[in-house]
Amino acid sequence: MDIVAGTPVYHKVNPGRLGVLTGRTLQAMFLMAEVDWGNQFEFVDFSQLVTFSPTARRDTDSEVRAGRYGTVDDLRRRITFEKLRGLLTDVFYSMKTSEIDFYAHQFKPVLRFTESATNRLLIADEVGLGKTIEAGLI
Repeated sequence: MDIVAGTPVYHKVNPGRLGVLTGRTLQAMFLMAEVDWGNQFEFVDFSQLVTFSPTARRDTDSEVRAGRYGTVDDLRRRITFEKLRGLLTDVFYSMKTSEIDFYAHQFKPVLRFTESATNRLLIADEVGLGKTIEAGLI
């Protein structure tokens, strides 16, 4: 891997933490590359960085169980990165953005609306089934 500014990378020890190479380097006992982690800049041992590729091998279950994905903030950054890449367009993210308890029947109108050719939907559920929540999800 070459040190090219703008290359997306992740750390071998913490694969959930995505960053971008800035192009700056330091030569200490080993080559260090500066990485923009989104909220901070840090020089990291270049041999510990891996180029991020959406088609690369997926981590095994044993790596997941070993806790190699960092903190909750790292996961949020990774999800935001994936959203901005635009490959997760058919996944609903609103489920955990509020303190509301969602029920399966509330997602049926959402799915029907997203698959609708007219982008219109009449919600006429019984009292107390969550019409407001369904409308909010839509």
